[in-house]
Amino acid sequence: MAKYYITEAIVLKNQDFIETDKIVTFFARREGKLRAVAKGIKKPNSSLRGAVQPFCFSCLHLSRGRELDLITQGRIIEFFGYVRDDMVKTLHSLYLMELLDKSLAEADPHPEVFDATLTVLRCLEDGPFSPLAVRWFELKLARELGYALGLQKCILCGRGKAVVLSIKDGGVLCDRCNRASTDNLIFALDGELWALLRDLEQKDVSFLQRVKPSARALRVAEQILERHLEYHLGHRFNTKSVIRNLLEDK
Repeated sequence: MAKYYITEAIVLKNQDFIETDKIVTFFARREGKLRAVAKGIKKPNSSLRGAVQPFCFSCLHLSRGRELDLITQGRIIEFFGYVRDDMVKTLHSLYLMELLDKSLAEADPHPEVFDATLTVLRCLEDGPFSPLAVRWFELKLARELGYALGLQKCILCGRGKAVVLSIKDGGVLCDRCNRASTDNLIFALDGELWALLRDLEQKDVSFLQRVKPSARALRVAEQILERHLEYHLGHRFNTKSVIRNLLEDK
């Protein structure tokens, strides 16, 4: 194994370590999620400071260590400056980083998730904020990690028309199977919400520009996906609470 390596990575977070150093958690396309030490990062003249900001896409040079690797150089590839100038976009980007940090195992590559993350960040950078972009990402992440929702037909019998979505059962249920389910976390489905979830799962992110869902469909889709990810990952997401507290009146 080479002592030095270079990788392109999305920075998920950084945290204080010792003296002027920080531990940086990043998500690389080839290596997966890793942690490494950025020495001297808290010094005002540190050349690494910009390259290890959360949701920055950077080229990192690293030296392998016994416990943690060491970031020796860094170069920004995409900074997503327009995202950083908008509080709503910034908070949702931080939510995506928290979601990745809490869902990915270390050194377990997921190139499809990596590509989807860049796609959503670029979508937020290039246009107005779209909550659908975040929902699209949540569904893609769940599918790639093996937690895909069954949205095409009743998850239990495969025949009846969907009337609810069950978090515990992992998908939509018909009226008959709903009555037999023991899940107490059920979301009622109407035609718009069911179609929206299926489109988000199946279509490319470019379709988001052509969809104008109702406020109710957006709200319930967010609730469904948040509960679904919490159920399977066993985590609550702190950034979602911040988003609700700061943006509930906006």
